[in-house]
Amino acid sequence: MKIAECTSDDKIIAYPWDSGPCGMFYRADLFEEAGIKAEDIVTWDDFIEAGKVLKDKTGVDMLCMAESRSDATYRFMLMQLGKFYFDAEGNPQVNSEESIRAMEMCKKMYEAGITFNNSSWDDMVAGMTADKFACIAEAVWMVGSIKDAAPDQAGKWACMPLPKFDADAEAMGASNGGSVLAVPSASENAEAAKEFVKFCMEDVDANVEGFQNYGLYPSYLPALESEVFQEGDEYFGGQKLFDMFTEIGKTVPQVNYTSNFAEAIEMSKNCVARVLLEDADPAKVLSDEQEEMEAKFGK
Repeated sequence: MKIAECTSDDKIIAYPWDSGPCGMFYRADLFEEAGIKAEDIVTWDDFIEAGKVLKDKTGVDMLCMAESRSDATYRFMLMQLGKFYFDAEGNPQVNSEESIRAMEMCKKMYEAGITFNNSSWDDMVAGMTADKFACIAEAVWMVGSIKDAAPDQAGKWACMPLPKFDADAEAMGASNGGSVLAVPSASENAEAAKEFVKFCMEDVDANVEGFQNYGLYPSYLPALESEVFQEGDEYFGGQKLFDMFTEIGKTVPQVNYTSNFAEAIEMSKNCVARVLLEDADPAKVLSDEQEEMEAKFGK
């Protein structure tokens, strides 16, 4: 999962540190109040229908989903369908059938009236503490963020894998963020620095300590075999969160970020805004984006 993020032009240019496999964090207490069972939510369509029930019975929005500042929900769905902005050769592919399907699902969710717009991180935190929404689709590092933002909501949160597009489809995960360590090429001690990074990142105890003290979910697979990742989390009702995220991480597709990722994600945010806020047709918007990417990045 992380090797692809550290690769450019078939060369590994950084060392994976922590990873960001994604799940659906949800308010178990609000689900219970609305009579919703998390295990009944298998597909995104199930999720939307459950969201309508939640909104009707509690007045709370189902999902925290940005309308313009982020394309995260669309991007996660795109990865679930085995695609990304670019193909294996680095060519733009945002007009693929999978991309259109992901954007259409975002629009469907938005038009169902069950989303809370987080125009900033502060908005998300404020909405969380004020019970404005029930779910956040985000990476494993959100565990610590939720605890920090809402300490009084201990025992009310749980997490499940992201819903699928098709009930009979094999589950595929998504990832977001995490960190890498790189040594500047101009460093006078580049080789020594690389060896130090390698030593730190391949030390199981160091990875476990980073997780326990700073919430850094390791990319180094042997570290995930430590017992600490099999323990339940009291804040999340004793759920074995990290065991679940380890399994999710195994299903995340290897995607090609390319050196154009930073520009591509800004273009993608604009597409999400057009589709959600201007009621634009997803296929047309993504076709326009494809042309723009090809003109900017080449085919």
